[in-house]
Amino acid sequence: MIAARLLIGAAATACLIVAPVCCRADTFLDLGSLTPKVEPVPESPSPRDSAVASESEAGNPLWGIPLRSLQEARERPLFSPSRRPSPPAISAAPPPQPAKAVAKRQPDEPELNLLGVIIGSSEGYAVFLNNATHAVIRLKTGEDEDGWILRSVAEREAVLEKNHRTAIVRLPSRSGGQR
Repeated sequence: MIAARLLIGAAATACLIVAPVCCRADTFLDLGSLTPKVEPVPESPSPRDSAVASESEAGNPLWGIPLRSLQEARERPLFSPSRRPSPPAISAAPPPQPAKAVAKRQPDEPELNLLGVIIGSSEGYAVFLNNATHAVIRLKTGEDEDGWILRSVAEREAVLEKNHRTAIVRLPSRSGGQR
């Protein structure tokens, strides 16, 4: 735009110098008509922008994007670690569900083998072997083991009760079987 004004100004100056020489003295010269009227010229794109526009028409559509609009991309390069997507938000794990207690089926008979009995005047004792743990257990009348309560002791047997069920555990007979 400045170049256009300079060119117009140079042309006007040349006309002022040449006009009096060319004109006859009897001719009136209107100098105001020689001065060009300058109308605002639409701003033409810079050579760089025009090159970008012509290239964008010819090929890559990204060439049409002005570099000023890519400030964020310049500040955050594509392959920097900060450009990686943030890891997914980890929500607190739901509290574990309480394990449902699977009720073991209670055996109909106690898992006890009678090893011996002691009969007293007011109390009785029985000595058992727990088949599951192989532990020797001594019970007094009224005490319990695994819910089986020793109710009474007689010669060579013990009476156990659990949930209104009664089990009689006997000592093995001398011949090896239970009597």
